[in-house]
Amino acid sequence: MGIGAATARRLAQDGATVIIADVDDQAGEVVRREIIDGGGVAHVLPVDLLDSDSIREMGEKAAGLAGRLHG
Repeated sequence: MGIGAATARRLAQDGATVIIADVDDQAGEVVRREIIDGGGVAHVLPVDLLDSDSIREMGEKAAGLAGRLHG
């Protein structure tokens, strides 16, 4: 939502593979679908920023999806 969604859309327009990490994976799915419909590549991963295990798990999954992370 908001700045994060706008940033994801912009990065996808510039050719980046976007990983959307959010506690609200339904909202993330809406943005992912918009990116894919526009010809981009995007994934959604759930994460609870109040839970260090959730953050670690999301990071591991993100690295597996993208191979390497840039931002």
